[in-house]
Amino acid sequence: MHPRRTAHSSTAPAPAALPEALRRGCLHRADTERFLAEGVCLSELAAHPCLPAGLVDRLAVDPDDGVRLAVSLRPGLTEARRAAIDFTVDPHARRDVDWVAAGIADQRVLRRAAASAHPLLRRAAARSPRLSPDLLWLLAQDTDALVRTHLALHHPDTPRGS
Repeated sequence: MHPRRTAHSSTAPAPAALPEALRRGCLHRADTERFLAEGVCLSELAAHPCLPAGLVDRLAVDPDDGVRLAVSLRPGLTEARRAAIDFTVDPHARRDVDWVAAGIADQRVLRRAAASAHPLLRRAAARSPRLSPDLLWLLAQDTDALVRTHLALHHPDTPRGS
């Protein structure tokens, strides 16, 4: 018989169970601290919506560029905080951004992503079929080739930048 986990259980999920725990919801702080100490699934932890701010700050300076990139895509960051994170984006990366994809019809989400300095957020916004004319124009002026490519694929009538 398996022990029953309750909110007060001291039985922590095994590291192999972390991805499932992340999909189910929030982790307990002690479990999260342990996973951080063990270096388990740090990119997934960095993207988890329930990660406390102090732990987000720790992962924002992690030695692994992939972890820092995952932190940089968090929806709760200000643009100033996002810009303070040292990350690299491959010029050909076509990574999905969950919160932008989930808000693909929400003009506030699209405006935030389209106006971001983060190229992956702008690329994600450019794939939306519901961009307003001003966002189409803004993204058509983008210096990132993949942003313009996504516009060409998803919005063939987009005005071309200069």
